[in-house]
Amino acid sequence: MSEPTNTITTEGYHLAEAVQKAAEQLGVDPMLVSHKLDLSHFRNEHGRSRPVDTVKIIAWARDPAQMEGAMVAKEWMEGLLSKMDVEATLTVDVTGDEQATLSIDSPSARHLVGRQGSNLRAINALLNAALEKDYDNWNIRIDVQGGERRERRDDDRRDRRGRDDRRDRRGRDDRRDNRDGERRSDRDVEKLKALARRLAEEAISSGEPIHIRRELNSYERRVVHMVIAEVDGVESESVGDGRHKKILIRAAEA
Repeated sequence: MSEPTNTITTEGYHLAEAVQKAAEQLGVDPMLVSHKLDLSHFRNEHGRSRPVDTVKIIAWARDPAQMEGAMVAKEWMEGLLSKMDVEATLTVDVTGDEQATLSIDSPSARHLVGRQGSNLRAINALLNAALEKDYDNWNIRIDVQGGERRERRDDDRRDRRGRDDRRDRRGRDDRRDNRDGERRSDRDVEKLKALARRLAEEAISSGEPIHIRRELNSYERRVVHMVIAEVDGVESESVGDGRHKKILIRAAEA
């Protein structure tokens, strides 16, 4: 979707906070806020990357009509989870024309995903069948998270450990992701690694930070970080919080 002229800029300690501030200023529901990262926020006056503790976005209000298919999907999922007696928080983010991510944050995340993703695939098939008549063109991606408590534990571990410790943990998390069904096929992983290497080369040659706009789950983000860690002269950073995390690749400070 193209960026309109009537935009605002907001800043927060994580992406969700910046989006919430934008929603308040625009007078709309946060689900109606479309945005992109203001990459100049991560550069100093000389154009070099700089460490920052906040995220700045350029935001604008989305036409409610653009949300219709996504909102129908959210209402259907809320009804299903209610019948299953599953406690969950649902949010929806329109990522393109008739494309959206439906995020489910639930203590029962592991059961929703199922063994090797079997339950999640079944839920996705039911959702597609429910949308088929009136919203067949919509592509809804379901992202299941394990609750804020687990996110805080993960963040605390990252703060306490150094780079080598993080690599060891990523290996253990990769094995857990296999059980939880988050892991992608070997072919998809190789494509993601190739993308990370290409963007690393671009960041080094241009000196400009590069933001991966593609939606990545926790396993995919770890794959990218591990690839970038093996490339000299470049570093990567997760920007945002929880399910809103994005990856920023930039040349390492000399």
